[in-house]
Amino acid sequence: MNRFAWDFRGENIQPDISGVYVNGDYKSYRLAPGTYKAAVLSFKGNSTETNFTVLSDPNLSVTQNDWDAQQAFLQKLAVNISDIHTHFNKTNQLKKQIEHYNSLLKEDNKALIDAGKGLIKKTPTGKTMWWKPGRKTARM
Repeated sequence: MNRFAWDFRGENIQPDISGVYVNGDYKSYRLAPGTYKAAVLSFKGNSTETNFTVLSDPNLSVTQNDWDAQQAFLQKLAVNISDIHTHFNKTNQLKKQIEHYNSLLKEDNKALIDAGKGLIKKTPTGKTMWWKPGRKTARM
């Protein structure tokens, strides 16, 4: 008999933001009852697939429309979180590039260096905008 373990979640939310404390994890939301497909790798690179059904808890009074609305909301939320993380990481990369080029410029390019510093100030790149990276948390 073959067995597998699954936490009924979709793919993890990507990308993460390194160096930022998260009170939780980047696991995705739990998926609704329904039919899913499992792909199993087998011998010599050949794979096989099988369908299986996750049943709804019989103690819940939930319609299919309720499940669909919940899943649509959670999917949109996961996409929004992923977008925020992506934009945050790209903005931090931009800041690092400007800082790098400023470090390569000579003092006779002061106007360009100042323009770069001004751009950094106008760009919400600091983790302190949303997160406090230096914040200590209590450990239990």
